[in-house]
Amino acid sequence: MCYTLRVYIGEVKVMHFDRKRNRALRDIYRIQEWIHFLGFPILGYLFTAQEVNLLEMLLPVVCTFLIGSYAFSLNEICEEGFGGKRLFYPLISLLFTVPFFFIFSSYRTVILSICIILSLIYSSPFPELKSKPILCTLCNAAGDPLLFLLGCSKIDDTVILFYFMLFFLISSAQLIHEQAHKSEDVEKRYVTTAIYLGVKKVKISIVLCMVASCVLATLINRGLAFWIFLSGVSIFYLIFIKKIKFQTLRKIFKWEAIFIGVYMFWWLIKDFFNLRV
Repeated sequence: MCYTLRVYIGEVKVMHFDRKRNRALRDIYRIQEWIHFLGFPILGYLFTAQEVNLLEMLLPVVCTFLIGSYAFSLNEICEEGFGGKRLFYPLISLLFTVPFFFIFSSYRTVILSICIILSLIYSSPFPELKSKPILCTLCNAAGDPLLFLLGCSKIDDTVILFYFMLFFLISSAQLIHEQAHKSEDVEKRYVTTAIYLGVKKVKISIVLCMVASCVLATLINRGLAFWIFLSGVSIFYLIFIKKIKFQTLRKIFKWEAIFIGVYMFWWLIKDFFNLRV
């Protein structure tokens, strides 16, 4: 319980403010876990835009925020139970995505529909995708880059190439995440890819995904490929030579991914303005 003092002329009022509701919203929507996803549609917009229009760029960003709110709150209530009014939270987020079906172009509408359906399938107790090894990892790795496509104003071969580069990069991140949370998943009786493959094959798979991402990046931008290559080398060293814990590796890879993302923004913005000099 928090006490707030409000001073008026001639009197002092003590107001009571309960922070439990704010904590409940934070725990259900888990915004801190996916706020960085908002960078995907911005990347997609800058990757394909001929000129910057803030409204056009913000629309897929707002839509991504609603998708994230829907997906993570749905996942939360499916794991913790449907008691009370908890189902209201994903439904209200889903409701707010409806106008975008009329605003977006046809292909963006398809991408939005796929995001919503994938979120539902992944979180739903049936078919319990979290206990479907390989498939659960592919679903996560394929779903996040869809937000990049949501920001794109067009789809061409280079965009598809960029999508698969992100797919392999996120596959590495997902495998690291699964291995770091392996004990928790065992307690919940989930059979993730990390549990199914075992730690040795997971390590090999992580490195192979980084190699695939690096190879695709060389076809897009050599500077980007260089930073992904450095990240892959550091991960190889950390898991095969130094053999650090995956909980620590997850934190390190998170910062490496942030740096790669910052480089992507710098590269796109730099090239964007160079076209107009």
